Amino acid sequence: MEHRIAIIGTGLIGASIGLALRRSNPGIHICGFDSAVVLETALARGAISEIAESIEEAVSGAEIVIVATPISSVESVFKSMAPFLEVGAIVTDVCSVKCEIRDSARKYLPDYVTFVGGHPMAGSERTGPGHADELLLENATYVLCPPESVSFESFESYFTPLVTLLRSTGARLMLLTAEQHDRIAAVISHVPQLLAVALVNLAGAAAESDSELLALAAGGFRDMTRIASSPFTVWDPILRANRGEILEALAQYSELIDELKTSLASSDAAVLSEKTGAAFNSAATTRASVPERNKGFMRPLSDVFVFLTDEPGEVHKMTGVLSNNHINLKDIELLKIREGTGGTFRIGLESARDAQRALVVFRDAGMKAHVLT
Repeated sequence: MEHRIAIIGTGLIGASIGLALRRSNPGIHICGFDSAVVLETALARGAISEIAESIEEAVSGAEIVIVATPISSVESVFKSMAPFLEVGAIVTDVCSVKCEIRDSARKYLPDYVTFVGGHPMAGSERTGPGHADELLLENATYVLCPPESVSFESFESYFTPLVTLLRSTGARLMLLTAEQHDRIAAVISHVPQLLAVALVNLAGAAAESDSELLALAAGGFRDMTRIASSPFTVWDPILRANRGEILEALAQYSELIDELKTSLASSDAAVLSEKTGAAFNSAATTRASVPERNKGFMRPLSDVFVFLTDEPGEVHKMTGVLSNNHINLKDIELLKIREGTGGTFRIGLESARDAQRALVVFRDAGMKAHVLT
């Protein structure tokens, strides 16, 4: 597949996309634009084919332009590239807020190009092209926001080159409107970030009077607050860009907290048990359904569950069975293990057909395996 692609911004995400595209599409030509030092690293890593000296040089002749800069830079990038874009080009981005980026595209990009909002939901605690990974997008959800003039049903036929390229990275595509994306991101990403920050600050304040508090903060506390160390410089533009949806989600969260406070304040033990218990039960039911794996045209993985004995080489044997039978492993998770006995692995495969094939070959190899019906 021969394409000329421009990637504006060759940091972690931009360079990882470039690496993935070049791995899967040997004939692709990727022109990158960024600061000189970043570009040299991206070129040395093989994430791009060519360094552009200007944004004009980068986008000239490109059929797809991927803007992989921070949110705060996107508007200026759109302004700079607009006069040089090819007629019929597709422009997309990787930002975690979509409505503001879409509005900037409408304002600054010419009518003869099409903008498709994008958000690959993958990342790393590290930054820069030196830490780029060609497998970063493998199995990650990649949200695309079609133009309002194109239905979800016809999206793939309108944007076949973009869809084909992004799927070649191993990402699993999901279609959402920009509004849907930002509402969802507020609830599952942006508000949790703020809550983690608030919870750690609560613990920090409490530790001033209870010096052993932080020494005991492990387990659930660490799990809930892992993201609290994210730098504010990354989050500042995100929080400002999605302020409205975040405020709405925070208001709903505050209502839930108030309900719990009211239940706890009640002197009636039955009220406390009933209402607080209902909240716990509801949360458990919802949590059991996460992730919801079949939205837009994202295809769910098909799972096979394999029990392995606690012996050396068992995991290698399992993956070897799949490899020898040309079954592509998309995801793997250890669900539970008992020392001295063994453990159950969830194997995610591309299709129900692959799952049934895997079931047969595992059993032929003398391994215990099953699928959920």
